Amino acid sequence: MSESNLTQQPWFLDPFGWYEEAEYQHVVSLQISDTKALDILRGLYDIYRNLMRNDMQEAIDDLKAMAVIIIAHTLGYDDEVVEELLVMKAKNELDDFLQEILEEGK
Repeated sequence: MSESNLTQQPWFLDPFGWYEEAEYQHVVSLQISDTKALDILRGLYDIYRNLMRNDMQEAIDDLKAMAVIIIAHTLGYDDEVVEELLVMKAKNELDDFLQEILEEGK
């Protein structure tokens, strides 16, 4: 395929639109451990969706989490970092849930 043909491919012109089509949701992963992998393409798509919704904090949080996982992988802290990020996310979701309940009671 020539370079000019590449730039006309749907995945080149609109990678996230291309990804949204179910038949094209390919996995591009970074193996973290025997049982865990970071789906890089899905992570980028999640960041894209947050940016399109103007949810900058969620986009930044997702971007930071991806960067931390990649850095941890290169330093050999794969499992520990993934577990810590999962605990932090669960705690934040619980905090948000409790905050919503408290605001409803006002």
